[in-house]
Amino acid sequence: MKKIPYWAMAAVFILSLVAGIVNAIGFLGVKTEAVSHLTGTSTLLGTVLFNDGLMSLHIFIVILLFVIGSALSSFLISLPPWQTGKIYSLLLLAEALLFTISSVLLGKGGMTGVHLASLACGIQNGMTTIFSAGPGRTTHVTGTFTDIGIMAGSALKGESIERRKMTMLVSLAVGFISGGVVGYYLFEKISFSSLLVPAVICLILGITCYIHLRKKENGQAFVHQGS
Repeated sequence: MKKIPYWAMAAVFILSLVAGIVNAIGFLGVKTEAVSHLTGTSTLLGTVLFNDGLMSLHIFIVILLFVIGSALSSFLISLPPWQTGKIYSLLLLAEALLFTISSVLLGKGGMTGVHLASLACGIQNGMTTIFSAGPGRTTHVTGTFTDIGIMAGSALKGESIERRKMTMLVSLAVGFISGGVVGYYLFEKISFSSLLVPAVICLILGITCYIHLRKKENGQAFVHQGS
């Protein structure tokens, strides 16, 4: 695992909180349907595949758009113009926009809102997985808890473990569960408008990321000119 700065670990925690909020809203408002991960969604597809064609198509679109979101992150991050990291800002802003539109559509009873929320989660999970080189998957915690268990087992054998990685994994789990709590209370109060909270969080993160990168670039340019 590459060494991730603490500010980035904080961002990963916040994004896992975002995913927890979104997933809670999915469970509470859309027939107990998971949005931020595909394990339960894939099982649901299997249970309706041969007896409910319309529902099967809906779930298939949810899965497909999650994959497309991850693919989009991977493709854009790999392009030379974006290797400075500015693409992360753009992806976060796109995520904020998708959650906003999803909130409006779901508030009007449109299931397309679920599709857009899944696309946003795919973008986020692809982005954070690439950035962390693996363990920073922020939209689900099955792998996170598995990694925690493996590392705990290694520690019990007296083997050394990567403390920073363990810290990140625990923060991911805590963030996701905390998001579920927040999502529950938000949905009880403002229904699908609660998706605007993850949208605002992603907007703030995207702007903050852009400002941070601009300052870093300006600092490097100043050093270069001084030399």
